[in-house]
Amino acid sequence: MKRFLKNVFLFGLTFFLLDKLLLIPFQINPLQVIDQRIHQALKGEHDSEILILGSSRGARNFLAGEIENSLGKKTLNFSYPGSNIEFHEFLLRIYLNNQKAPELLVLVMDDHSSFQNDISLEFRYDLLYPLMKFSEVTEEMIKRKTKSPLSYLFLIGRVSKSTFDFGKKTFTQYDSLSSNGSMPISFQGESFNKQFDSFNLEYDQNKELASRLIAFESIQKLCELNNIKLLVSYPPNFKNLNPQFFTRVNELQVVGDYFVYDSSNSFYSIPRYFHDSNHLIDEGATFFTEEFIQFLKMNYEF
Repeated sequence: MKRFLKNVFLFGLTFFLLDKLLLIPFQINPLQVIDQRIHQALKGEHDSEILILGSSRGARNFLAGEIENSLGKKTLNFSYPGSNIEFHEFLLRIYLNNQKAPELLVLVMDDHSSFQNDISLEFRYDLLYPLMKFSEVTEEMIKRKTKSPLSYLFLIGRVSKSTFDFGKKTFTQYDSLSSNGSMPISFQGESFNKQFDSFNLEYDQNKELASRLIAFESIQKLCELNNIKLLVSYPPNFKNLNPQFFTRVNELQVVGDYFVYDSSNSFYSIPRYFHDSNHLIDEGATFFTEEFIQFLKMNYEF
């Protein structure tokens, strides 16, 4: 019996020491992340007056630096390619938990996939795994059942494939960051179909996911609670805006205003300004951002 208890004690001590050794990679991991925006938000290092949230349509089409220079308001593009509205809601929560609320939130919609399942839009767990030392990240992972509740107690429960990835990180041609967080792209995709799609897709509400609708509602509530102006925004696709999706969003939006690009402008039907059917190249983004800036100047007191 004594031998058994001794072995249990030794095992427990070894486990405890190994678990504590994980403090080393968990302290290093956040510093290894090449895109520091989420890490900075968790540490409370942002002080933006205008915050842009969205997927790649937010990241590539809204040039935050130009908005800041024109309006004199600190602007952060907090958009991430491939992210869905649930991830945007999480980013807003951690932003508000750790720094002063912005004056204006620009929420960029994905026509017509914001509330539906789309394999190109997901909750970006990969961006959060290196940040598991932060309790807010761990809690979200547990809530979403990607980590066990034991992660609260033991670091080993937070280990992922990124924990021991200490290799050098570099930006690619698709994710290079500007100083304000935007990710403009300068070239056209080889597979881009340059035939403008004027067909208006129907929108099936039965395909909506409850979790996406809840996220949209939560974003609106967070804006209300924190006295943030909400501007739901629709950048151009190389096709017509889906009117049924637009109507549906308006039905669900009870807070704030909306901005829709000028679809009557022939500029947005010229293929050379697009990377693909969903994203502008930098020259197109500059034109669109100027239109957005003029809208802000006409409708908000800055």
